[in-house]
Amino acid sequence: ACIAVNCGTLGIGNGTVSGGCTGVYNTTCTYACNPGYYLSSTGNTSRTCQQSGSYSGTSKTCIPVTCPAVTLANGNVSGSCDGNYNDVCTYASCNPGFYLSNNGSITRT
Repeated sequence: ACIAVNCGTLGIGNGTVSGGCTGVYNTTCTYACNPGYYLSSTGNTSRTCQQSGSYSGTSKTCIPVTCPAVTLANGNVSGSCDGNYNDVCTYASCNPGFYLSNNGSITRT
């Protein structure tokens, strides 16, 4: 009996795999990341189920987006200021002898 090649399913943490990703011979899967993540520079964005029963190329990973931590010279910040995706950081107040240039607080996301 002839049995169809099946490569199984692919997955990616903090992302999705789309396309004709059924594990059937010659179908292609494409990786994408959830908001707040980006695809690693290593690995292949698309992979195809091969005759051998394995996928071509190597896996990608989803890496968290980070930004530099927010600080305020001669002042204080409040909120989530570590530089993680979707953090909300507010320039809260200035030290004595200083003032915020817009006469209020500034929020950066």
